[in-house]
Amino acid sequence: MTTVNIDIPDDRAASLSAEAHAHGMDLKGWIESVLSTKTAPRRGRYTAAELAALCDAGASLSDEERAWLEAPPVGREVL
Repeated sequence: MTTVNIDIPDDRAASLSAEAHAHGMDLKGWIESVLSTKTAPRRGRYTAAELAALCDAGASLSDEERAWLEAPPVGREVL
């Protein structure tokens, strides 16, 4: 096993830790989970079916994502 130390600002570490806890994990477990996730190799284009297959339909929205979706329009957005 290889150990890697990464220096990041405290506020970023807190943000990552909060993200891990939102997934029910500690920071180390969450990072290991993210790093072990296999993704499709990058190609020029994907079909809608390929993109849908990569999505976790059971994933919950973060507070930030929920706030963004529920925010009122601020310009000329088409709804």
